[in-house]
Amino acid sequence: MVESERHKEKYNRKLNFFQTMNDKKLVIKILSDAFQDNKSVNLVVKDKSTIPGLMSYSYELAKRRGKIFISDNRKAVALILLSDKNRFSFRIMLESLKLALNVIGLKKLFTVLKRESAIKKLHPESPYIHLWYIGVEPESFGKGYGAELLDEIIAFAKSIQRDIYLETSVARNIKFYESRNFKNYANVESDIPFTLMLFRKKSDKAL
Repeated sequence: MVESERHKEKYNRKLNFFQTMNDKKLVIKILSDAFQDNKSVNLVVKDKSTIPGLMSYSYELAKRRGKIFISDNRKAVALILLSDKNRFSFRIMLESLKLALNVIGLKKLFTVLKRESAIKKLHPESPYIHLWYIGVEPESFGKGYGAELLDEIIAFAKSIQRDIYLETSVARNIKFYESRNFKNYANVESDIPFTLMLFRKKSDKAL
């Protein structure tokens, strides 16, 4: 009986491992495709071929410091960060170094750091949710899968009573976020060749 339970636990660990790897591949694929022509993402990476490297790093960071959302039909995904989980980790430090060298490149590093600093100054000191990425596979765009996933994130934010903050450089996203009561509270324009719009949604009180 004990031996049987051990085999069962071992099998479940393997199953969870392969499920996690499949989820990671899915998230990287959907976000890489969805953000292929995104101004903000292309400002960060060396070239489009390194976008999957950015999404791989983002997945690992969200796994450790936030939450990963995948729609039930596996057509839409999102990564969020919880601001109060910004703990030091040698693993994250190593991943950040690989990101700087292999994905961003030294030429763009200073610009990226300046942009991140400007965004951080416009975020609150109190705990909040940073909606880092939300994307839908291109062939499913416009079917409401992104909206459904955003509603799930909003419900999660309500459950822990956190405001949601995000940035977008895409004008067509304005109505999408405003339809969920996000407000454009600031813009970042200095040192970047486009306007980066910052949105926030105040937390609804949980019942």
